Amino acid sequence: MVRILMSASQIALLAIILTASGFVSGLSGFGYFLAATPLCSIVVAPARAVILITVCGLAPAIQDFVRFRQDIDRPVATRMTIASLVGMPLGLVVLETVGDAPLRLTIAVVTGTVTILMLTGVELRRATRTSDVLLGFLSGVLNTSVGTNGPPMVINLRAHHLSISRFRGTISTLFLTAQVVGVILFASRGKIHLDVVLLALAVVPVQMLFVLAGQRLSLRLAQRRFDHVVLAVLLASAIGATINAVVNLATG
Repeated sequence: MVRILMSASQIALLAIILTASGFVSGLSGFGYFLAATPLCSIVVAPARAVILITVCGLAPAIQDFVRFRQDIDRPVATRMTIASLVGMPLGLVVLETVGDAPLRLTIAVVTGTVTILMLTGVELRRATRTSDVLLGFLSGVLNTSVGTNGPPMVINLRAHHLSISRFRGTISTLFLTAQVVGVILFASRGKIHLDVVLLALAVVPVQMLFVLAGQRLSLRLAQRRFDHVVLAVLLASAIGATINAVVNLATG
């Protein structure tokens, strides 16, 4: 049965958040979920936010993949993708069984922990096949549970010491696979309603322009500045997620 579950004001706020997140994604290559999830979960319930972002994020994922598809580290992408696919059904179980407050808190903890580790320089020194599998699996679980699958991917790919273009090409492959499979899983469970589809159709054209603007700007960044952008996205997302969790606990 088709249902409309969001008000006009919620749809307007979500459209703004998703469009801005498109620019962040185009700039950093991975910030769409990290930027959108904490903010969208303030406007609607976290479970709804994860589904919405997964659907609306499909177009930016395709756009990024098309632009950087020639620079994929295929062995790394293959290992992480397969591991991610294994973890995604488990994440869906978490989404369906855990309440809003724990989900919001988890979003804050995940983004906050990753940000602290990266800001303090605590990272993987060298990625291995084992880290590809373990962090790929974790990203799959996070993808369909709290909608922040980027951190494990970023940590592992940075440890591979990839160039900017190689980083963008590889992570875009991971995100595209995650988005497509995520949409299929949510649709199979009857979780994608008409309001989500309509919002995606309205947002995507403008969102793609913002993604393109971010991509063009990213090509002008040196490696060091690119690293700073990555850290800035994580920091902003962590702050947003923490505020969201605190507000929810205070009002709940």
